[in-house]
Amino acid sequence: MPDVAEKTAYYMNRQLAVVALVSRGVRLPKGPWLWVADSSLAAWQVEKMLGDVFPVLKGTYLTFITLTSDVEAKEFERSLQGPT
Repeated sequence: MPDVAEKTAYYMNRQLAVVALVSRGVRLPKGPWLWVADSSLAAWQVEKMLGDVFPVLKGTYLTFITLTSDVEAKEFERSLQGPT
C-alpha cells in the first residue's frame, strides 16, 4: 500500500477498526491501510460491504474518519498516542 492516497477513497486499518476517507495526495497514517472502496459510496454502504466481505467484522464497531490533509493525518496519529 502506498504511503500517500493515490485517489480519494476509503482505506481501512483492521488493527484499529478504523475506516478513513482519505483525500487524494494525503499521507496515510502510520500502519497497515488497505484500500476498500471508492469515494462515491456512502459510509453506511462501505460498512455494509465490509461486513459482507469480512464476516469477522460483523458486529464490530468501526470508526469512520475523514482525512483531507497531512495535518489531519498527523493529528489522528497523535490521538492514538493518548495524552502526553
